[in-house]
Amino acid sequence: MPETCTRETEGKELGSESFENTKSKAISGLIWSFLERFGAQCVTFIVSIILARLLDPEVFGEIAIVTVFITILNVFVENGLGNALIQKKDADQLDFCSVFYFNILLCTLLYILLFLASPFIADFFDNPELSPVLRVMGVTIIISSFINIQKVQVARQLKFKKFFFATLGGTVGAAAVGIWMAYSGYGIWALVGEILFSSVANMVILWLTVKWRPSLSLSDVFLYKIQGVIFLRLEAAVFGAYRRAVQQSASAYYWKALHHGESCLL
Repeated sequence: MPETCTRETEGKELGSESFENTKSKAISGLIWSFLERFGAQCVTFIVSIILARLLDPEVFGEIAIVTVFITILNVFVENGLGNALIQKKDADQLDFCSVFYFNILLCTLLYILLFLASPFIADFFDNPELSPVLRVMGVTIIISSFINIQKVQVARQLKFKKFFFATLGGTVGAAAVGIWMAYSGYGIWALVGEILFSSVANMVILWLTVKWRPSLSLSDVFLYKIQGVIFLRLEAAVFGAYRRAVQQSASAYYWKALHHGESCLL
């Protein structure tokens, strides 16, 4: 009896310590997540003001059109298998590797589709410059496939401090690149360079800070089991991404029209 009571007491103490540890990680993760978003938004806001003084308003309208397509395609990577892995309690190395390689294959196919469709999209909007911009910006889709599992590892372990340094480091570096290119007269390519630099920097920092590495292993069973969950999540995510992208495009064209109106008055 005394031994049984002692074991029960030790079990309760271990459970209590585990709960407190998880609670502490969750609070810490929430704080770092808030700091990440707040810091990135502050830097982006300041840079947007500076770039608005250096670039023509129509440049922002053009980049917003490109963002519509990039955002929708990125949804297939960020809101599909990755979120399914976060929710899977017993996910192992085989599952992570399967999703990693599947994402690379999927993103490569999506990029090829975008690459081939870009001239037709440019013709639809009667803007030939959109075609090369779409093709270069589309590289971010492939980049995102290489960091999806790193993001999953961070979310599962509640180590959002790594997100903070990756996002803020990429945002600050991208801001410097974008401002320099805009000041040098690169036009829309200043915004493209800013976005590409941010994606690459984010990838490099996450691969350096998150120690997970893929191995040569695949699990078709795992991919088959969660395919229903994927499509349910993607349906809502695609419409949400499209709505946000269209709002950005409408806002950009509003400022473009306003700018031309002021020019005519002057």
